[in-house]
Amino acid sequence: MRIGGYFRFTENFGIAFIKEDTAFELCVQGGNPPEISDMNCDLKDSKDILARFVSLKKPPIEFELLSIDNTDVLLEKSDKIRDLMSETINPFVRTSRSSIHQHFLQAIFQRINTSLIYCGKKCKYNGGGFIQLNKFSLDSTCCSVLTEFSGYQFLTCYSETRINFKFYITPFEPSVWLCLAFSVCVVITFLFSYVKFITRNTFFSSWLSVVGTMFEESSQILRQLIRHDFIRWMLTGWTLGCLILINSYTGLMISELNSPFSQSKVEKFQDLVCENDKIHLFGDLSDATVRARLQDHYKIIRWYVEKTILEASESNTSHLPNYSVTSSDECFRLLSPPEMGSITRNPKAILFKFFYFLAKWSTRKEEQFKLNLYEKLYLTLLHPKHGHGPKNFDKRTNYSAQDIQKMTEEEIVQCGKSVFVAESNALKAEEDFLNKHYFWIKFQKGKEQINSFPTGWITSREGISKVPNKLESLIETGVHERLQREVMSRKYLYRTPAILKLKGDVIDNAVGMTGAIVTLFILCATKLIDTGKIN
Repeated sequence: MRIGGYFRFTENFGIAFIKEDTAFELCVQGGNPPEISDMNCDLKDSKDILARFVSLKKPPIEFELLSIDNTDVLLEKSDKIRDLMSETINPFVRTSRSSIHQHFLQAIFQRINTSLIYCGKKCKYNGGGFIQLNKFSLDSTCCSVLTEFSGYQFLTCYSETRINFKFYITPFEPSVWLCLAFSVCVVITFLFSYVKFITRNTFFSSWLSVVGTMFEESSQILRQLIRHDFIRWMLTGWTLGCLILINSYTGLMISELNSPFSQSKVEKFQDLVCENDKIHLFGDLSDATVRARLQDHYKIIRWYVEKTILEASESNTSHLPNYSVTSSDECFRLLSPPEMGSITRNPKAILFKFFYFLAKWSTRKEEQFKLNLYEKLYLTLLHPKHGHGPKNFDKRTNYSAQDIQKMTEEEIVQCGKSVFVAESNALKAEEDFLNKHYFWIKFQKGKEQINSFPTGWITSREGISKVPNKLESLIETGVHERLQREVMSRKYLYRTPAILKLKGDVIDNAVGMTGAIVTLFILCATKLIDTGKIN
């Protein structure tokens, strides 16, 4: 007898057969779908039904990998059931095409003597438990084991340089400067008082002698003053102290003098917003001017999103309004990995992931004015002034993923107003690749994530299986993280840099006028000008 047609997704199913006396027979499903022939039964005179039910349950003897998305499992499209336990995999052979995530799952299911299969979307499978690697909600009813929080971050080498004279005071902390100023005042006071009231000499300048020592300038001291032990000890101690401070200051200041200009870096997504939009869109939405500007903003974004998607799918755009809005060099260009044909029906269509994420969000928030800070941020970053693809990208040209990757890389390493935006794992792999092949460039990663979600292994219909416990064990001991690094290393194993540095090239470490040394010339020129005015 088969009852699976009625209880196809039932995890806990049992039948109680009542006898004439107080005893009854309890039968609990032994598999999925439930079948009478697979049930485990016992006959006892016991009122504790829950304890008997749990003792009769059996863990699933088979699990299905629901989806190969977010994994490195490579399987051809087929309607057949694939056994994922039959292949022996070495995850540390980077030239191999075998799956590291498959090896990770094998390590779990082999320990508990359970099968693992992959069925695909068209294949009908009504077996035991399910497992997948995906994002999940913290209030999900499924059993989830967290591996990381994944969200969008950005990577760039852009920075703004500016001239300042701050490095002349940075060798010492403020507390040292305060102590030095206090010491100067004390020494001058004691010397002045001693010379004026004890020796009664009016020809000796105490402050000039003390300050001159700090600048390595000597001053003559009258012979009759040197004979006083107090003055000798005071000036000797002050000279030794100044000698140590002067050498420390000179060494630290010269190292700063040879360094490049100080730089202001972009660290948050708010730093990527154009200056005008920061003023208007992040203002008070109760203001009529701001609301009117926001309405215009919505119209341009709706036009931009629709136009971009239609052009990607090679559809007609003549019915759309004509806005003369293009990407601006004053705004950051937001580059991201391409989605090749998976969003539109045209297999050759190309849309960029971060643009698509912002576009999907904008369709849900259209013409709304009650927006939080991040929603305002998404709305601003979607404006066409930012640009969401490489400058040389032509929508009428058929590019491969490698072509777009090369154009993106060439633009990023120019260190202009461009950032690479991707999810955390992909961004970490990109950062490692760029640091390895462009070691003379300093790349920096944003300090915040947006649209961050917990990511991990999700199991369902696992029953009393030990799979969740084994997953948690391998993740907490660092095995999963180590294998994840191998996944990322394989991803760019055969990738070559878009810009090749010649073997004979040597990085020039000579001091140039683009560094802080220019401030020294500015000070000298100022002094010469002042001298000329005095003369």
